[in-house]
Amino acid sequence: ITSENGTYDPDSMTAAQNNLAGSLSSMLGTTGQIVEDNQSASDSISSDLQAIINQTSAISSTLSNASSNLGGSFSDVSDDDTQADTIGKVANCLNLGFIGADLNVGGISGAVTLENDLDPEEDIDITGNESLNFDYEVRAVIRNCENQGTIDAKRQNAGGIAGYISIGLVHSSVNTGNINATGADYVGGIVGQSEGYIRNCDTKCILSAASYVGGISGLATTVSDCRSMIQIEDATERIGGVLGQASTDATIENNYFLPVKTDLGGIDGISYESRAKSLSKEEFFALENIPSMYETQTLRFIFDGGSSKNITVNFGERINVSDIPSVPKKEGYRGTWEGYDELISSEIVFDATFTCVYTPLNTTIQSR
Repeated sequence: ITSENGTYDPDSMTAAQNNLAGSLSSMLGTTGQIVEDNQSASDSISSDLQAIINQTSAISSTLSNASSNLGGSFSDVSDDDTQADTIGKVANCLNLGFIGADLNVGGISGAVTLENDLDPEEDIDITGNESLNFDYEVRAVIRNCENQGTIDAKRQNAGGIAGYISIGLVHSSVNTGNINATGADYVGGIVGQSEGYIRNCDTKCILSAASYVGGISGLATTVSDCRSMIQIEDATERIGGVLGQASTDATIENNYFLPVKTDLGGIDGISYESRAKSLSKEEFFALENIPSMYETQTLRFIFDGGSSKNITVNFGERINVSDIPSVPKKEGYRGTWEGYDELISSEIVFDATFTCVYTPLNTTIQSR
């Protein structure tokens, strides 16, 4: 460092050194403050992160404890049903009409199962303290119902009372309607396929199906005190007078059937004592509280205008020709009962309906 005239200036040198030292000192102070501030911020962030981690751990622990108890139990209390119970029940209903669908087809109910759009606030009655742990109870009961209408199904699960039940109870119900399901599986006189309870039911009908076909059910879990008199047509496998097949660990008790033409066996071609057994005509009709529908058959004759006449015939008898109502005359037509030839030539073992059919007469004859 020099003066204006080019000579060395010790005062200027000292001043410059002092300025440099002051600047360095200021830089060190600023840097130290930055470090101190960053350390403070880092400590704060670390503290916040640790608090988040601690809270997350607490939430995880809470959810873990809740998940170990979440869901409670699920129980179907339908089998505890009494006559006085009214919730979740269809009772004392009669169907006379034709029912047709692809699957889950029944004279009283199609499917008895849980809905996918269950809304707990609307569909569940909640009792007790609020908790994540629920004990569910469900009821779905069909009692004292009857079907006389024809059932027509194309794919699977067809029954005189219900097509399919995953829960619930069918009790003291009767089916006399025939079931036409030639290409379908899981077809039964009462329920097509059942994971619920079937008790004290009766059926008398003709079934046509592919496989898993039974007088009471095509496939079932719990069946007791039921009776059937059926005829199965077209089926190829899993056929029985009571069940086409029983589920694993099924409870099957005190069921009987009356063979018609061929003894189908109680379950999948085999009868089991005290579970699903075939009986002779005398044994079957001697059962306690056997409905009269088995011993007598009703033949219904429907006239052109829709009116009808019923004739009762004892089991296995032939109809007297004189008992068959006359077809009302209709000018220009010839009237007959559809199925007349089979009617007069066969023993009557099932209810049947015969419709009046008119064929136009030829009023001219061609000649040369």
